[in-house]
Amino acid sequence: MDWTLYKDSLKANLVDWFKQISAIQDQVYTDEEALFELNKNTLDAFSAMVDVYSSNSTFNEWIENEKVRQRQKSLQGKIGDMHEIMISSLKTSINKREAEVGADGKTLRIYDLYDSESDDKWIAEIKNKHNTTKGDDRKASFDKLVKGLELVGDDYKAYYVTILRDTHEKVNKKFTPSDNTAGERKGNDKIWHVDGETFYEILTGEQDALSKAFDVLEEVLSEHYKLVNDPHNDVRNQIKSFSFFKTKVNINQASLSGLLYLPHIGETIAQNIIDYRVKNGYFKEVTDLLKVDKLGKGKLEKILPFICTNLY
Repeated sequence: MDWTLYKDSLKANLVDWFKQISAIQDQVYTDEEALFELNKNTLDAFSAMVDVYSSNSTFNEWIENEKVRQRQKSLQGKIGDMHEIMISSLKTSINKREAEVGADGKTLRIYDLYDSESDDKWIAEIKNKHNTTKGDDRKASFDKLVKGLELVGDDYKAYYVTILRDTHEKVNKKFTPSDNTAGERKGNDKIWHVDGETFYEILTGEQDALSKAFDVLEEVLSEHYKLVNDPHNDVRNQIKSFSFFKTKVNINQASLSGLLYLPHIGETIAQNIIDYRVKNGYFKEVTDLLKVDKLGKGKLEKILPFICTNLY
């Protein structure tokens, strides 16, 4: 895949999204507005009291924190839109079509993706995080995808996508959500639960496609927003190593602190990895770590599921 073309497509498709994000960031909550937002729902006085006392702060300081939280909450609401834009920007030959499908009395959307180069056809429902849905929500998603397959035809597959997973292993299995009344849903050979990395690989045919798309997004963001306190562009690597790809720390880019997130890796070995990289250049294969002082075969086997080289 030509990731330069993807960047251009993504940049063009994010124009309106950037405007919405800027409007959120520019929003200034007064104390009165913050309290109004809090009081739209019943204020959890117990939580507020515990927070104020345990953090040794004042009520006014707590209000300031709530202003930040309100802004973050608004931003999180736009992340799902961003993933839709990122996916629809992947290939010009992939056409996104929205269909309204009723499930459990609700009207929900599915995304119909057709790749004219390979004749692969999918419908998908995309969730940002594994923990944003409850059992009933997943059951409704399964029923929706069943209905969606009936609408689009037998030559389609269906994917329930959770971009961020909760396991160290990739997710690629039949989607069988539990049902409180009927037990586990009977599997359907055409309906699969996949994580974001797997889904991006399916769409592009490339390994590490989600990681590459993340890097492209960071490039687009860095062109739109200038981080004055990040002259060496450390933010991407810090975020990536810390939380985005649970299984993969890029040993060619990770800082000392990033390497320390790896299990069984202490500061001495982490520094040895960096020293080797400075002296010898990038690691071409993860097994090249065996050349690092004090990093033996046993330790390498323990960290293999969590590392990558990503030379591209």
